[in-house]
Amino acid sequence: TGSPQAYLRFNDANTTNNANQPYIGSQGDAFTINTGGAEAIRVEADKDVQVNGYTKLGTDAPAVKQKVLTGSFPNAGGSTFIPHGLNADKILSVDILIKFAGSHYPPEGLSSYYRFNSTDILLFSTGTSTLPDGSPMRILITYQE
Repeated sequence: TGSPQAYLRFNDANTTNNANQPYIGSQGDAFTINTGGAEAIRVEADKDVQVNGYTKLGTDAPAVKQKVLTGSFPNAGGSTFIPHGLNADKILSVDILIKFAGSHYPPEGLSSYYRFNSTDILLFSTGTSTLPDGSPMRILITYQE
């Protein structure tokens, strides 16, 4: 009855409270590594891996996260503001995909540009854009700790 659970705990010899001590465990089909009372890494049976917190790919690499935003591309000659909720000084890159005519990414002949500030991604469509009004877009922001 219920999924089996197993834990390997690394105790601090100077404390009797284990609640916030690191441990490795299994919960059902998932393998977890917990630190500071919270799940840090989770590996699912289907091999999906979730890392909570920032990720570093090497000792000298920046600790990074990513955020996805969605919105609609502005009309020709117009602009749109998409709130990002991040510190602009920490943003490393912004990638924008705009869907056009079914499943084409990005559309040919697109004439636009973007910039960002402390609150928003600002996307501008020049007067020569061939996109239909309100074409869906996805924005991927990579930012550092």
